[in-house]
Amino acid sequence: MNNKETYKINDIVTMKYYTVPQALFENPLYIDLSIEAKLLYSFLLDRLTLSQQHKWVNSNNEVYLIFTREEAIKKLNISKPTIIKAFKVLVDTGLIIQ
Repeated sequence: MNNKETYKINDIVTMKYYTVPQALFENPLYIDLSIEAKLLYSFLLDRLTLSQQHKWVNSNNEVYLIFTREEAIKKLNISKPTIIKAFKVLVDTGLIIQ
């Protein structure tokens, strides 16, 4: 007997998703990023929605977000050194500014 739940049509419409830009898998600048860095980036992009709601912009009208290392560790369920490395890689490739 199969206990696995199947998706119903209404489930698909109401589910929330993280968006991962295709460029992270296709652009030669980003292809070698770790899966952790790519997934972290998608979480950061998702957090921009919260920034928009709270109107978190600086004096240059640039959006900023708050996503601590501790939040990232819990969300991704990975070690502190791994998350520190993922953030560093995103900064080094120019995908984020700290």
